[in-house]
Amino acid sequence: EVVMGNMDALQKDDLFLVLSILLLNLICVVLFYKEYVITTFDSVLAHGLGISPVIFTYLLMSQVSLTVVGAFRAVGVVMVLALITAPPLIARFLTHDLKKMILLASLIGILASFIGIALARHLLSINSLALSTAGIVVATLTFLFFITLFGIYLKKRIFV
Repeated sequence: EVVMGNMDALQKDDLFLVLSILLLNLICVVLFYKEYVITTFDSVLAHGLGISPVIFTYLLMSQVSLTVVGAFRAVGVVMVLALITAPPLIARFLTHDLKKMILLASLIGILASFIGIALARHLLSINSLALSTAGIVVATLTFLFFITLFGIYLKKRIFV
């Protein structure tokens, strides 16, 4: 369960923890979006403008740490790592704008989660296959990644 997680055994406490972390992350990103961008991409300019890159680096790292620890408890290592890496990679293929990429990565993660959970429930109820829900979500993200990669390859192949 530590590696693959057990999404089917989530308790209300786990959901409350995840929603609390989500709310905290949303508040931090909305309040400090400009500071995060400037300290991440040009720390010299941020320092010149009086914004401390160290404070925002540690704040961002604290958010990531809290999110990962809370997510490990809820869904397991494999799904956390897949949801941290795959949606931003897919979104990066599709856009170069940071705000659009953040929104698109969030939507891709949500879409892959819904598809994976629905597919897991379908396979369990129709075919009596009790497969790992987290594993199916990760497989869905992998499928979306390769579809996007193949689409980008075809687009370059056709238009070059």
